[in-house]
Amino acid sequence: MLIAGNRDFLLSGNGYTFQIQLKPMLQLPGALIIHGDELCTLDHAYQTFKAEVRNPQWQTEFLAKPLAERQAIAQGLRQASRENQANRPESIGDAVDSTVALWMHDYAVDLLIHGHTHRPAVHFNPNGIRAVTSDWDDSGIGYVLDHDAPKQRTLSQVYIAPDAIEVREQWCYTAGTPEWKRNSVSCDWIN
Repeated sequence: MLIAGNRDFLLSGNGYTFQIQLKPMLQLPGALIIHGDELCTLDHAYQTFKAEVRNPQWQTEFLAKPLAERQAIAQGLRQASRENQANRPESIGDAVDSTVALWMHDYAVDLLIHGHTHRPAVHFNPNGIRAVTSDWDDSGIGYVLDHDAPKQRTLSQVYIAPDAIEVREQWCYTAGTPEWKRNSVSCDWIN
């Protein structure tokens, strides 16, 4: 399964989507995993760009261009993105709290995992927790969710490198308790 990122706008079409199981999100019991650009609603320029490049007519016209022209356009888009990010307030490119709350409420989850903002952290909010992955090269910050036990879930923040995986922190949730607990004794059930 693959959740498309912001540069994966040409991964569409029923055949390819079916072959790789491209999905806009993954919903598990109590948890939702999304790309994250959906949460950055103050980034109007990016949202406009996203709507444009995901338009089937734009994609058809783009793919009809010669490869060299498409590569030049892609390079120009990457450069424009870097310049835009360097010259804007950080808050514009971050998830908007009210949008996060709406997604968590609408999907009835107490855990939301996403990327896109590249600011790895765990944020607590009235609906539960929001876990953000880092950007990825040959290493990065990700999350492992253990939800096999019917009434207990554990979220582990992990650093993944080519030669090792290191658990940084854990949060545990037991049904009937009001919130996730960080590095709590309640996590003992997983060991």
